Amino acid sequence: MAEVDDNDAWQIATLGVAVVANDARHCEQVLAEIVAYVRASRLDSEVLDVQSEVIAFGNGHEL
Repeated sequence: MAEVDDNDAWQIATLGVAVVANDARHCEQVLAEIVAYVRASRLDSEVLDVQSEVIAFGNGHEL
């Protein structure tokens, strides 16, 4: 996880997360759990937008 944009604004943070796995569904599940964790644990903040992309190699499900 890293702050990837809006570095000069203290009121906003744009975070990037990378997940690597041998199954695309697992990546999607982990990303969803990360978003749920941030929403549940940071009650002093608001998640405004979520964008995700899974890049699959091979047949797209298992390598």
